[in-house]
Parts: sequence; C-alpha cells; structure tokens
Amino acid sequence: MLSSFLGGKSKETVSVKLTARNGVTFSGQITKDSTVAELCQALDPALRLPERQFFGLKPMAATNAEHVPWLEDDTVLRKALGAPATVMDSKDGSQSLKEWHLLLALKFYPTKAIAKHWSPQGARLLMFELLNDLKLGCLEVAHDTAVALGAFAAQVIHGDYQHAQHQDLMYLRNVKVTPYQDASLSERIRDRHSQMHGMVTSADALASFLQLCQEQELYGVGQLIKAKSDALPQTLHIGASARGIHVYDHDRRIIIHPWPALKRIFHRGKHFELTLKSPGRASDPVNFVMSTAAECKRCWLKAVQCHSFYRYRTANANSTGPTMLEAARTARQASQELLSVETERLRRRSTFGRYVEAVCLMRSCKRQEPDVLHSWLASSGSKPTLQEALASADAGSPASYAAAVAQYDAKSDAEGLTFAHGDIIRVTDHSDFDYWWGAIGTRVGRFPSRCVTLLGPDLSKVVKATRDYDGALTFAKGAILTLEDAPSDLPPGLVLAKSGSRVALIPDTCVQPFA
Repeated sequence: MLSSFLGGKSKETVSVKLTARNGVTFSGQITKDSTVAELCQALDPALRLPERQFFGLKPMAATNAEHVPWLEDDTVLRKALGAPATVMDSKDGSQSLKEWHLLLALKFYPTKAIAKHWSPQGARLLMFELLNDLKLGCLEVAHDTAVALGAFAAQVIHGDYQHAQHQDLMYLRNVKVTPYQDASLSERIRDRHSQMHGMVTSADALASFLQLCQEQELYGVGQLIKAKSDALPQTLHIGASARGIHVYDHDRRIIIHPWPALKRIFHRGKHFELTLKSPGRASDPVNFVMSTAAECKRCWLKAVQCHSFYRYRTANANSTGPTMLEAARTARQASQELLSVETERLRRRSTFGRYVEAVCLMRSCKRQEPDVLHSWLASSGSKPTLQEALASADAGSPASYAAAVAQYDAKSDAEGLTFAHGDIIRVTDHSDFDYWWGAIGTRVGRFPSRCVTLLGPDLSKVVKATRDYDGALTFAKGAILTLEDAPSDLPPGLVLAKSGSRVALIPDTCVQPFA
C-alpha cells in the first residue's frame, strides 16, 4: 500500500487504483489537487519497476484506450480525470470511497539492445503489452508465428503443460495472439505448449516470446493511420517507433524516416508534414493528408513524443524531479542506456571488426577527407592484413555464425557479400535491423539479415537435414538446424533440434553433422 505524504492546500484525499496489463493492481491515497508527477513519485516504492520511464498513465474508464492521450506530468489529476467515482469500501460496506482508476501501459517500446537488460517484472509487463497489441491487430504476424507466440505465452503464464488442467482450451482465454483467434488456432497453440513440457523454462519462453516479437516488422509501431500523399496515388499507412516514422503501402514498407534525419514535424488541420535534413540546401517537406484533423493531431503527437524520447540529447543536466512522464529526463536516461550498450559493443569488437570499419570509412571518404581517415588509423594502430585480422578474431571472443536460408547475389552492391543457400557465414556485426556484416573465407561484405538464420558460436552443434521431415518440426532436405542440450533421459534415436524459434524432438537419422 502506498503511504500518503503529498501536501497541498487541499486536505481532501482520493483513493487511486493503478492497474497494469497483467492485472496487477496498486492502490493508495493522494491529495485531490496533486499532479501526475507527484502521483508517479508516490508510486515508485510500490511499483519497484526500473523501466518505469518507458510506461505512462491513462484513465482506465476510457472506452477506446488506444486513442486516449497520455497524462502529462504537469497535469492536475482533478482537471484531467474529473470527479472521482464512488466505490464501496472493502473494509466497511456501509462507507463509500472516492476513487480514480488509472491504467499503467507501455508508452515507448524498448529496442532489442535495451529490452535484453530489462528486469523480470519489466519483461513480463512488456509481454502482456505485446499480447494486447496482438489481440488488437496492431502487431500482425503470420499463422505459424502466432502459434509459437501463443505457446511461449502459455508457458510463461501457466508453466509446464499438465494434461489434467490444460486439456480444456479455456485455459488459453487470456492468450489471444490474433484479433480473430478460433478453436483450431487455440488447439495448435495447446499442442505446441504440450511439446515444451520439461524442455523450456518460463524464463526461456519469455525471452523467446520477446525476441520473436521484436523480429516482426510492426514491433513498436502501434496502430497505423491512413493518409494520402502527393507523391503516390494509393492510400498509405503511417506509424512511429523507436526507429523513426514508418510509411507503408498496405503490408509493404515503403520507407522509414529515421529520427536523426528529421528536422521538423508539423501539422495543420488534416496536413502532416515532415522536413528532412539536407546538408547544403533546403528540402521540401513531405506532406501527408489524413482523413480527419483529430487523426492528424494524434499522429503528430505520437511522433513528437517518440522523437523526444528516443532522440532528445540536450536535456538540462541540472534538472531534477523523478517524474515518470518528464520527456527530458526519460529521453536522457534512454540515451545514456543506448550509448552505454553501443560503447560496450564497440569495446568488444575484434580486430576483424575494426578492419571492416576502416574499409567502410575509406570508401565513404573517397579521398575527400584523408586527414580524418589517417588520424583514425593512427589512433587504432596499423591496419592488419585480412589473414591477421581473421586470426585475431578467431583467437578473441567466440564468433557468431549464420546459415543462409536463401541465395543472395550482391552484384548491385559494391560492399555486398554473395552467397548460396546453405552457406555458413561468420557474422561480425548484426547491430543493424536490415543489413549485417560477415565473412565467408576471405570475402567480407554486408548482406540482408532476412536471408540468414543465426546459429550461435558453436558450429559443432550445427547439423544438416538429410531428407524432408514433417512432424513436430517441418523442414526440407538440406535445411540447417542446431542441436540443443537434451535431458539425460532422452530415448535413444532422438535428438533435440531447433529451427528458427521452434524446438522439438526429431529422429537422429534425419540429420547429419554439417561438413
């Protein structure tokens, strides 16, 4: 329970009930004229949520919570929420209490680099937020992906599958991964959940659920808004995420305008304008026309909030006040975490990674800024040969490998890496979402991440399918799989294999060591 310590001119107190997506509630007393910032400061001891700067507050009684604006930190609760509702006191049914009911929801989605460092409580809240997005259709996934997500969520919520308790599909009533989930999809989720019995812990299932969601195109984008553009005749859809402003033509992404590339975000009436940074010359704004002025303002407001949170860099270092919705403070914390993760990643990069970076820098300079390149090479030491770089990288931290699931021809990309289906690639940098860097032998280049699947650092566990197989796992001859650590009581003739995010038992005659 929260203790009431907030002072003010008004002595009248109101009961506040805060509900998270997972159903956990917090309640306490606060003065009627308190602000959202004071409420958030009072909630800190009870929430114990290190990631609370990513969350915001909304009125719980709103009919359509997705379109209701967030409560800002300087908002007075009495003005924003109106008169509190009258509820019965649980201790004494004859008395009544005045109560405000608020929803604690995710306001800013964490990137992969940030989410992997979240606390268990924050990760579970993130999972329930993503389940809500899946149920509303804001995060669209393929059918097989929906089955995997539902099974992982069931493992987190209910633990190992128990036939006596989980035979009835009603136990999946809180696991909705599509807006129109039918009985056949629920049965597939239950079957996949049963296959995880004794093999996947709840913590591993939670990590797999979040990782699979973060691999989806619409992760963190939220509800898209329809718009028209002067450049294209068809109807477009616009959304915002940690990466920037997304523009789609139905389910096909046209472009992402990254936050660092945006100079101005403006709206007037139904018109939503983006001005891009163009060094040396003025740039014409990109204009979109929404169906209503309200939708245009909603799109602009979300874009501005995301831009402030993910890209804000000039917050006053002397500012104080532990408020949950203070844009400068939350943006500064997110920036510092992103910077520390990026600094640690660069610190651990091998000589091979620095060599690739030097080559990219040399090509980007094109003899226009030789002093910059020379000073960088001087600070980094002499440039190694490719063989020395490979030897140094192999002797350093364990490498990451990936298997090509599709052929890629990099003729149109001077820095691209060409490979065939089934090739093994040594991945040197996979920090970017769309393109990774890697090597095959002495060939170095970048390639689309969608054409490969990560295998991990140990190639001794990589196997190749010798024939087609259709069972708990479905794969074709020549597919690349990885072997997982199997329990000691595993029957002979079976191995525990992983393909993508799926793990299941298969006959050992289906695979052979990768040569």
